[in-house]
Amino acid sequence: MKLFRKFIGIFIVGWLALLASSSAVFADATIQKVIDQKYSQPDYVIGSSLDEFQVEQTLSLLMYNEEKEKEWKTMNPSAYTSFTIDENGDHYSSVKLQKQAKKAPISVHIVTPQNITEVTTDMHRNALTTLGLEHAEITIASPTEASGLSVLAAVSYSLEQNGSTISDENKTFAQEELSLLATIYKESARKKGFHEDKLNVAVIDLKIAALTGSNQDKKLEKKDFQKLVKKILETYQLEGAITDEQTKQLVDFASKLSNSQLRSDKKTLSSPSKL
Repeated sequence: MKLFRKFIGIFIVGWLALLASSSAVFADATIQKVIDQKYSQPDYVIGSSLDEFQVEQTLSLLMYNEEKEKEWKTMNPSAYTSFTIDENGDHYSSVKLQKQAKKAPISVHIVTPQNITEVTTDMHRNALTTLGLEHAEITIASPTEASGLSVLAAVSYSLEQNGSTISDENKTFAQEELSLLATIYKESARKKGFHEDKLNVAVIDLKIAALTGSNQDKKLEKKDFQKLVKKILETYQLEGAITDEQTKQLVDFASKLSNSQLRSDKKTLSSPSKL
Protein backbone atom coordinates (compact mmCIF):
# COMPACT_ATOMS: atom_id res chain seq x y z
CA MET A 1 0.00 0.00 0.00
CA LYS A 2 2.84 2.41 0.88
CA LEU A 3 4.54 1.72 -2.46
CA PHE A 4 1.27 2.32 -4.29
CA ARG A 5 0.74 5.65 -2.51
CA LYS A 6 4.32 6.65 -3.29
CA PHE A 7 3.75 5.81 -6.96
CA ILE A 8 0.55 7.87 -7.04
CA GLY A 9 2.34 10.79 -5.38
CA ILE A 10 5.15 10.74 -7.95
CA PHE A 11 2.62 10.39 -10.75
CA ILE A 12 0.63 13.43 -9.55
CA VAL A 13 3.77 15.57 -9.31
CA GLY A 14 4.66 14.61 -12.87
CA TRP A 15 1.11 15.29 -14.02
CA LEU A 16 1.14 18.79 -12.51
CA ALA A 17 4.44 19.56 -14.25
CA LEU A 18 3.01 18.44 -17.58
CA LEU A 19 -0.17 20.44 -16.97
CA ALA A 20 1.93 23.57 -16.40
CA SER A 21 3.78 22.90 -19.66
CA SER A 22 0.50 22.36 -21.50
CA SER A 23 -0.86 25.62 -20.06
CA ALA A 24 2.18 27.48 -21.36
CA VAL A 25 1.81 25.92 -24.81
CA PHE A 26 -1.78 27.07 -25.26
CA ALA A 27 -1.72 30.20 -23.09
CA ASP A 28 -3.17 33.35 -24.62
CA ALA A 29 -1.56 36.44 -23.11
CA THR A 30 -4.60 38.60 -23.83
CA ILE A 31 -6.87 36.22 -21.91
CA GLN A 32 -4.52 36.13 -18.93
CA LYS A 33 -4.24 39.93 -18.98
CA VAL A 34 -8.03 40.26 -18.67
CA ILE A 35 -8.10 37.71 -15.82
CA ASP A 36 -5.30 39.51 -13.98
CA GLN A 37 -6.93 42.92 -14.39
CA LYS A 38 -10.63 42.18 -13.98
CA TYR A 39 -10.99 39.07 -11.83
CA SER A 40 -9.76 40.21 -8.43
CA GLN A 41 -13.39 39.69 -7.55
CA PRO A 42 -14.95 36.46 -8.88
CA ASP A 43 -17.24 36.47 -11.89
CA TYR A 44 -20.32 34.22 -11.75
CA VAL A 45 -22.05 32.73 -14.81
CA ILE A 46 -25.27 30.80 -14.23
CA GLY A 47 -26.51 28.08 -16.61
CA SER A 48 -29.36 29.24 -18.83
CA SER A 49 -31.63 26.25 -18.06
CA LEU A 50 -31.93 26.92 -14.33
CA ASP A 51 -35.21 28.14 -12.86
CA GLU A 52 -35.36 30.82 -10.17
CA PHE A 53 -35.12 28.41 -7.26
CA GLN A 54 -32.21 26.53 -8.86
CA VAL A 55 -30.40 29.83 -9.47
CA GLU A 56 -30.59 30.60 -5.74
CA GLN A 57 -29.33 27.10 -4.93
CA THR A 58 -26.44 27.46 -7.34
CA LEU A 59 -25.38 30.88 -6.08
CA SER A 60 -25.33 29.46 -2.56
CA LEU A 61 -23.23 26.49 -3.72
CA LEU A 62 -20.76 28.89 -5.36
CA MET A 63 -20.72 30.99 -2.15
CA TYR A 64 -21.90 34.15 -3.87
CA ASN A 65 -22.03 37.19 -1.58
CA GLU A 66 -24.54 39.69 -2.95
CA GLU A 67 -23.37 42.50 -0.66
CA LYS A 68 -19.67 42.26 -1.49
CA GLU A 69 -19.47 40.89 -5.04
CA LYS A 70 -20.44 42.16 -8.46
CA GLU A 71 -23.68 41.11 -10.09
CA TRP A 72 -23.81 37.58 -11.47
CA LYS A 73 -24.60 36.80 -15.11
CA THR A 74 -27.01 34.35 -16.71
CA MET A 75 -25.46 32.52 -19.64
CA ASN A 76 -26.81 33.74 -22.97
CA PRO A 77 -28.23 30.63 -24.74
CA SER A 78 -26.81 31.80 -28.07
CA ALA A 79 -23.30 31.65 -26.58
CA TYR A 80 -23.53 27.85 -26.47
CA THR A 81 -23.61 27.68 -30.27
CA SER A 82 -19.83 28.24 -30.50
CA PHE A 83 -19.41 24.85 -28.81
CA THR A 84 -20.58 21.39 -29.86
CA ILE A 85 -22.43 20.33 -26.73
CA ASP A 86 -24.75 17.35 -26.46
CA GLU A 87 -26.75 18.07 -23.33
CA ASN A 88 -30.20 17.79 -24.94
CA GLY A 89 -30.51 21.58 -24.69
CA ASP A 90 -30.19 21.50 -20.89
CA HIS A 91 -27.51 23.87 -19.68
CA TYR A 92 -27.38 23.59 -15.90
CA SER A 93 -23.66 23.84 -15.17
CA SER A 94 -22.61 27.17 -13.63
CA VAL A 95 -19.16 28.58 -12.90
CA LYS A 96 -17.26 30.99 -10.70
CA LEU A 97 -14.08 32.30 -12.31
CA GLN A 98 -11.44 34.26 -10.42
CA LYS A 99 -7.81 35.36 -10.51
CA GLN A 100 -5.08 33.05 -9.31
CA ALA A 101 -1.43 33.53 -8.37
CA LYS A 102 0.73 33.85 -11.50
CA LYS A 103 2.81 30.73 -10.93
CA ALA A 104 -0.13 28.56 -9.88
CA PRO A 105 -1.62 26.23 -12.52
CA ILE A 106 -5.30 26.21 -13.35
CA SER A 107 -7.38 25.17 -10.35
CA VAL A 108 -10.76 23.49 -10.82
CA HIS A 109 -13.14 22.57 -8.01
CA ILE A 110 -16.48 20.81 -8.57
CA VAL A 111 -18.66 21.45 -5.52
CA THR A 112 -21.39 19.07 -6.74
CA PRO A 113 -19.47 16.07 -8.12
CA GLN A 114 -22.56 13.89 -7.67
CA ASN A 115 -24.36 16.03 -10.27
CA ILE A 116 -21.59 16.51 -12.85
CA THR A 117 -21.94 13.11 -14.45
CA GLU A 118 -19.51 12.95 -17.40
CA VAL A 119 -16.61 15.33 -16.90
CA THR A 120 -14.09 15.20 -14.06
CA THR A 121 -12.00 17.97 -12.52
CA ASP A 122 -8.85 16.95 -14.40
CA MET A 123 -10.65 16.73 -17.74
CA HIS A 124 -11.81 20.31 -17.23
CA ARG A 125 -8.26 21.42 -16.37
CA ASN A 126 -6.93 19.84 -19.54
CA ALA A 127 -9.54 21.42 -21.80
CA LEU A 128 -9.28 24.84 -20.13
CA THR A 129 -5.58 24.99 -21.04
CA THR A 130 -6.53 24.31 -24.66
CA LEU A 131 -9.07 27.12 -24.43
CA GLY A 132 -6.15 29.45 -23.62
CA LEU A 133 -6.17 29.83 -19.82
CA GLU A 134 -2.96 29.54 -17.81
CA HIS A 135 -3.58 30.87 -14.28
CA ALA A 136 -7.17 30.91 -13.01
CA GLU A 137 -9.42 29.37 -10.39
CA ILE A 138 -12.68 27.84 -11.61
CA THR A 139 -15.46 26.52 -9.39
CA ILE A 140 -18.27 24.46 -10.94
CA ALA A 141 -21.72 23.66 -9.58
CA SER A 142 -25.06 22.30 -10.72
CA PRO A 143 -28.17 21.76 -8.54
CA THR A 144 -29.29 18.91 -10.79
CA GLU A 145 -27.64 16.27 -12.97
CA ALA A 146 -25.68 17.66 -15.91
CA SER A 147 -22.88 16.28 -18.05
CA GLY A 148 -20.58 19.24 -17.33
CA LEU A 149 -19.81 19.66 -21.01
CA SER A 150 -21.20 23.21 -21.05
CA VAL A 151 -18.63 24.53 -18.56
CA LEU A 152 -16.22 25.69 -21.27
CA ALA A 153 -18.98 27.74 -22.86
CA ALA A 154 -19.73 29.43 -19.51
CA VAL A 155 -16.04 30.22 -18.91
CA SER A 156 -15.69 31.65 -22.43
CA TYR A 157 -18.84 33.72 -21.97
CA SER A 158 -17.46 35.25 -18.78
CA LEU A 159 -14.11 36.07 -20.39
CA GLU A 160 -15.63 37.55 -23.54
CA GLN A 161 -18.07 39.65 -21.53
CA ASN A 162 -15.03 41.08 -19.73
CA GLY A 163 -13.12 41.91 -22.89
CA SER A 164 -11.25 38.75 -23.94
CA THR A 165 -11.21 37.43 -27.48
CA ILE A 166 -11.11 33.64 -27.76
CA SER A 167 -10.55 32.14 -31.18
CA ASP A 168 -13.07 29.71 -32.65
CA GLU A 169 -10.24 27.21 -33.06
CA ASN A 170 -9.42 27.26 -29.36
CA LYS A 171 -13.10 26.78 -28.55
CA THR A 172 -13.49 23.94 -31.05
CA PHE A 173 -10.40 22.01 -29.94
CA ALA A 174 -11.09 22.54 -26.24
CA GLN A 175 -14.66 21.26 -26.56
CA GLU A 176 -13.63 18.35 -28.80
CA GLU A 177 -10.96 17.38 -26.29
CA LEU A 178 -13.40 17.55 -23.38
CA SER A 179 -16.01 15.47 -25.22
CA LEU A 180 -13.40 12.91 -26.31
CA LEU A 181 -12.02 12.49 -22.78
CA ALA A 182 -15.54 12.16 -21.38
CA THR A 183 -16.48 9.54 -23.99
CA ILE A 184 -13.35 7.44 -23.45
CA TYR A 185 -13.83 7.59 -19.69
CA LYS A 186 -17.47 6.55 -19.97
CA GLU A 187 -16.65 3.62 -22.26
CA SER A 188 -13.45 2.39 -20.60
CA ALA A 189 -13.66 3.31 -16.90
CA ARG A 190 -14.32 -0.28 -15.79
CA LYS A 191 -11.70 -1.90 -17.98
CA LYS A 192 -8.63 -3.49 -16.45
CA GLY A 193 -5.62 -1.20 -16.67
CA PHE A 194 -7.61 1.99 -17.23
CA HIS A 195 -6.84 5.00 -15.05
CA GLU A 196 -8.31 8.44 -15.66
CA ASP A 197 -5.12 10.14 -14.41
CA LYS A 198 -3.08 8.28 -17.01
CA LEU A 199 -5.53 9.23 -19.76
CA ASN A 200 -5.29 12.92 -18.86
CA VAL A 201 -1.49 12.86 -18.84
CA ALA A 202 -1.42 10.93 -22.12
CA VAL A 203 -3.57 13.59 -23.77
CA ILE A 204 -1.29 16.36 -22.47
CA ASP A 205 1.68 14.55 -24.02
CA LEU A 206 -0.26 14.14 -27.25
CA LYS A 207 -1.21 17.82 -27.47
CA ILE A 208 2.33 19.04 -26.86
CA ALA A 209 3.74 16.58 -29.40
CA ALA A 210 1.12 17.53 -32.00
CA LEU A 211 1.91 21.24 -31.72
CA THR A 212 5.68 21.02 -31.44
CA GLY A 213 6.31 18.07 -33.75
CA SER A 214 4.75 19.72 -36.79
CA ASN A 215 6.77 22.85 -36.15
CA GLN A 216 9.92 21.00 -37.22
CA ASP A 217 11.18 20.81 -40.80
CA LYS A 218 9.18 17.68 -41.60
CA LYS A 219 5.41 17.93 -41.50
CA LEU A 220 3.88 15.04 -39.57
CA GLU A 221 1.54 12.75 -41.48
CA LYS A 222 -1.29 10.55 -40.25
CA LYS A 223 0.96 7.51 -39.96
CA ASP A 224 3.25 9.55 -37.70
CA PHE A 225 0.34 10.30 -35.39
CA GLN A 226 -0.69 6.64 -35.39
CA LYS A 227 2.81 5.74 -34.18
CA LEU A 228 2.77 8.62 -31.70
CA VAL A 229 -0.57 7.64 -30.15
CA LYS A 230 0.51 3.99 -29.97
CA LYS A 231 3.75 4.96 -28.21
CA ILE A 232 2.00 7.26 -25.71
CA LEU A 233 -0.66 4.67 -24.86
CA GLU A 234 2.08 2.07 -24.31
CA THR A 235 4.05 4.51 -22.15
CA TYR A 236 1.09 4.90 -19.80
CA GLN A 237 0.05 1.23 -20.11
CA LEU A 238 -3.33 2.15 -21.55
CA GLU A 239 -3.18 0.18 -24.79
CA GLY A 240 -5.24 -2.69 -23.36
CA ALA A 241 -7.99 -0.38 -22.11
CA ILE A 242 -8.37 1.84 -25.18
CA THR A 243 -10.33 0.51 -28.16
CA ASP A 244 -9.30 0.79 -31.81
CA GLU A 245 -12.05 3.35 -32.38
CA GLN A 246 -10.88 5.46 -29.42
CA THR A 247 -7.31 5.24 -30.70
CA LYS A 248 -8.50 6.46 -34.10
CA GLN A 249 -10.28 9.39 -32.44
CA LEU A 250 -7.09 10.35 -30.59
CA VAL A 251 -5.11 10.14 -33.85
CA ASP A 252 -7.66 12.33 -35.66
CA PHE A 253 -7.65 14.89 -32.84
CA ALA A 254 -3.84 15.14 -32.82
CA SER A 255 -3.70 15.35 -36.60
CA LYS A 256 -6.23 18.18 -36.75
CA LEU A 257 -4.50 20.01 -33.90
CA SER A 258 -1.13 19.86 -35.65
CA ASN A 259 -2.67 21.34 -38.81
CA SER A 260 -4.38 24.18 -36.94
CA GLN A 261 -3.34 27.81 -36.62
CA LEU A 262 -2.47 27.13 -32.98
CA ARG A 263 0.82 25.51 -33.97
CA SER A 264 1.93 28.54 -35.99
CA ASP A 265 2.11 30.74 -32.89
CA LYS A 266 5.83 30.75 -32.05
CA LYS A 267 5.19 32.20 -28.58
CA THR A 268 3.04 29.27 -27.56
CA LEU A 269 5.62 26.81 -28.82
CA SER A 270 8.57 28.13 -26.84
CA SER A 271 7.78 26.52 -23.50
CA PRO A 272 7.95 22.75 -24.32
CA SER A 273 11.60 23.09 -25.29
CA LYS A 274 12.29 23.74 -21.59
CA LEU A 275 10.90 20.34 -20.53
